[in-house]
Amino acid sequence: MLFRSAELPPPRPNNPYALSKYLAEQVCAFYAEYHGIDVTVIRPFNIFGPGQKAHFLIAQIIGQVRERQTIRVKDLAPRRDYIYMTDLVDALVKTLGGPSGYNVFNIGSGSSLSVQELITVIQSVAGTILPVVSDGEIRINEIDDVYADIGKARALLAWEPNLTFRQGVEKMMFEESDS
Repeated sequence: MLFRSAELPPPRPNNPYALSKYLAEQVCAFYAEYHGIDVTVIRPFNIFGPGQKAHFLIAQIIGQVRERQTIRVKDLAPRRDYIYMTDLVDALVKTLGGPSGYNVFNIGSGSSLSVQELITVIQSVAGTILPVVSDGEIRINEIDDVYADIGKARALLAWEPNLTFRQGVEKMMFEESDS
């Protein structure tokens, strides 16, 4: 199943976490209309960068690569849209003084990568060729491919990501090792 997230039509949440985010957006829309104020909602996709907790996928893979361990993941197939943290911050800054009314902006790269592709990029940056093992564990209600439609952010905020996934991984690996 492919899920391309656009600001419209509204999302169709498939789990309690997604539903809570959608309901929060509805509260924001109601509040903006009821009080006649400007409200901007940001939908950040999978954020990564230096200092990310070790249990997140990219940090976990980088940790295994640094330890020269076999890279073990639950599933190689799911595809997600990854955005480097400074690109997210840039988008947040661009919303200040942005369009009036109620607005929702997707903030992602606009494309997706599989877990296997993440591993390939990270190993390329690290210069390793470690074995990869997948547990073949598929999550309940897994969506196979998710990526952001960032057209509205491009058009109304003049925003788009500055870094490729590879550039973000390079910054993450080398900035973390320097600290």
